Amino acid sequence: MLNEVVIEGYIVGDTWSMHHDTLFRLACERDTPRGPKGTDPRDGLDYLTVRLPAARFAGVPLALDRSKLIRVHGFLQSREYQETLGAFLKRAHGLTSQVQAGDETRRQVTHNRVTTEVIAERVLHLDRPAPAQRAGRATQRPAAGEPAQTEAALAEPGA
Repeated sequence: MLNEVVIEGYIVGDTWSMHHDTLFRLACERDTPRGPKGTDPRDGLDYLTVRLPAARFAGVPLALDRSKLIRVHGFLQSREYQETLGAFLKRAHGLTSQVQAGDETRRQVTHNRVTTEVIAERVLHLDRPAPAQRAGRATQRPAAGEPAQTEAALAEPGA
């Protein structure tokens, strides 16, 4: 079976660590023929979590700055995890203050969750400015198949 991903996007938000791996979010524009997810203006981008395994990227200098355009080569991985009621309520929106639960209940009540992430095998920095930096061209993108101006390998372990 084939499980390969090549995706380009802009780094958004901060990086974080989990089990010595580095993770970050990637914002990716959809190709025009595929159309938007919906009608909301926020539906123009897809957001993915990218995981840089410590076993592969430990000691490799990476410039994971916000708004950097990068290309990630890797594969998809899904995993299950348990979320406690306390963790859910901490991130939830709405009338969470109306939920009455003691500390013990917040720790003991859990829900199985699933996430899918891109496990990076290679990361490239693409030398194109972020949309906010493209003066007067915020909606203009290179045509499909147009090569990047320059590419610099951020990390290609073993190379």
